[in-house]
Amino acid sequence: MFEINPKLQRCFTFGVWGNICFFIFSIICFIYYQLFGHLGDLPIIKTSFETMAYVVEGIGFVFMLLAMIWFARTVRQRIIMKIFFLIYILTELALMVLELSTYRVIDFYNPYSFPLALAHAIFSAFTCFTFLSLDPKRTALEVVIVVSVGIMLTGMLGYTMNYRIYYSILTNALGFAFMFTMIKFLLRQERMEIDCYGDKARVLEYRSDFFD
Repeated sequence: MFEINPKLQRCFTFGVWGNICFFIFSIICFIYYQLFGHLGDLPIIKTSFETMAYVVEGIGFVFMLLAMIWFARTVRQRIIMKIFFLIYILTELALMVLELSTYRVIDFYNPYSFPLALAHAIFSAFTCFTFLSLDPKRTALEVVIVVSVGIMLTGMLGYTMNYRIYYSILTNALGFAFMFTMIKFLLRQERMEIDCYGDKARVLEYRSDFFD
């Protein structure tokens, strides 16, 4: 039995909580646009929902940034995974800001655009695939990644249902939360192992009974 690096568990825990916050952000957007969108000009409604959404978004961003920092400080190599995960975090932050402040930031931004939903889903799926580098020889991890990618790609269905990009953010949050939770499970079950900075080399002791 090998000991799991506590910093490694912290990476995935922060990731899970960050994506839960992103999921809650998407639900707030869903409620706002589906039930109160036609009343969006009322300051009290707009301010209330924006405040809730941005507080949750901010907390989620802090958790995700902590996950990224712990990944960088804990996991050896995996440069591509770390770079794309950081870009993913910044991309989600930008899209969430635009989702509630479109009229203040970019006039031509179209939250119902299919190319936007497609590009967002594909980029998120690719980012998810980079986590295969954690332990590429483990079939269990491959299955988790494939399921997570499948969840993320359903974000493109938001276009067919006339949902804004928050639907894609929601499916991404579910996909990443599922992936991080399952990786923690696989680590506890010793079904995968990730090499970290500071780990002591594991020395196997061999014993021969030839002279017994």
